[in-house]
Amino acid sequence: MSFFDECYRTFADSLDRPKDFDQYWTSRIKQISRIPLEVHSEKKMSRKILKESKITIHFQSSERVQVRADLIAPRKMRGKPPVVVLFPDYMEEPAFFPLLQDLGLAQVVLHYRGQDEFFQKRKQMSEEEKEKAPESLGFFRENLDEKDNFYMGHLYLDAYRLLEVIRLQKNLDSSRIGIWGRGIGSALALFVTRYMNRTSFLILESPSFCHLEVSQNKSKALYAKEINTYIRSQRKSRSKIKENLKYFDSLFFTDRIFSETVSIAPFQKTNYVPQSAFALFHAIPAEKTMVVYTKESKLADDKLRSHIIRTSADFLQKALL
Repeated sequence: MSFFDECYRTFADSLDRPKDFDQYWTSRIKQISRIPLEVHSEKKMSRKILKESKITIHFQSSERVQVRADLIAPRKMRGKPPVVVLFPDYMEEPAFFPLLQDLGLAQVVLHYRGQDEFFQKRKQMSEEEKEKAPESLGFFRENLDEKDNFYMGHLYLDAYRLLEVIRLQKNLDSSRIGIWGRGIGSALALFVTRYMNRTSFLILESPSFCHLEVSQNKSKALYAKEINTYIRSQRKSRSKIKENLKYFDSLFFTDRIFSETVSIAPFQKTNYVPQSAFALFHAIPAEKTMVVYTKESKLADDKLRSHIIRTSADFLQKALL
């Protein structure tokens, strides 16, 4: 059996989750809804000020933490532009895609709590210092035995709050929202699509934090390393931790995903598990497409990324414009 066939034949039960799964998340969303958004916006100067507007947005999320998102929108358009919400991978610096801007799509990218300071410090380091510095601040090593305080849960709620903020933006067409999640960002995309139901189109690139029963031990992603390091150090509470992780497994969000979805699986990448990506794909009931880049594609990393961006942009253009 080829590796592709092995992946394609991987299935999982999206309903094999904790009995109080939906009750848990409905309760947490209800709790956060009591916290005022307190949105603050700041316009940024741009070299292309006649063509685009840039805005930094701060809003209040779980634990009353101020979370940041950046918005870039094209100027001089007839009507309000559709918007693409970008959820990057863990410890991946937030960035816009010029190609989406050229198409006339607004973009909003979420900054994950606690990570901006890390990126700022790395920019000031020499290459030698970067090699010696830690890869991350270890957010996924914390509070695994206290699921209400686990980092991934806060990211889910931050993503949910961001969609609430987008609905308040008068310069955007919030009836046409595409969401592009990469790595763990795909899990955030699934969460907000399930619990907010405002997504027109969904892109899951190298989907991670899914089908954890299999992927957690196989993944070489940074978040997986951090979780496994913590689990190995907690012999007495391993069972509880593994049970807690089920509440954050994005596989269990899929049964209510009805927005058209594209899943992108580059087999060359090692920061996610293709078998779990296919299990996730099969579990989504919506109209869906799988784009696969096998190892035989022979695309260098930079060309592969460019091809994925171009492919994703084509899908978003057809769906939103």
